[in-house]
Amino acid sequence: MVNNATACWSTVDVQREWCKITVQALEGDPQHDAIIREFIRADDPASLVAFLQNLAMSSTPGDEEQGEVAKAKAELPAVIKSFDKLTATCIDAFLKPSENKDERTNIEEGAFACSVGKETGWLRLSYKIGEVRFVFMIAPHG
Repeated sequence: MVNNATACWSTVDVQREWCKITVQALEGDPQHDAIIREFIRADDPASLVAFLQNLAMSSTPGDEEQGEVAKAKAELPAVIKSFDKLTATCIDAFLKPSENKDERTNIEEGAFACSVGKETGWLRLSYKIGEVRFVFMIAPHG
């Protein structure tokens, strides 16, 4: 039996045409529900960003990567924090799909992009640092 990923990080270095995907949770895995619960529990942008920063640092390429990816990863927590309110807005729209409005589910500002799929309900948070893009994707709850 093959399980689909329900949460993952994608790291792309455009200059090197290189990509790494780290699976955060698989279909049927309690880790998916745990991530959703943490999103719900985080009742302010600061705690939501802290949780997302921890997920990013534990799931994106680490010291084994050299050059631009390693430099970008070092900057990632600060970049996530700089878009805390937009991130919180988009995650709120993801958690409350019946209240989805286009301005809350399709956001692009500077190095940040966020979308909630109209058909699938998947959340996609994207942070670009130089030529490296870090993307967190998660399926809807239930």
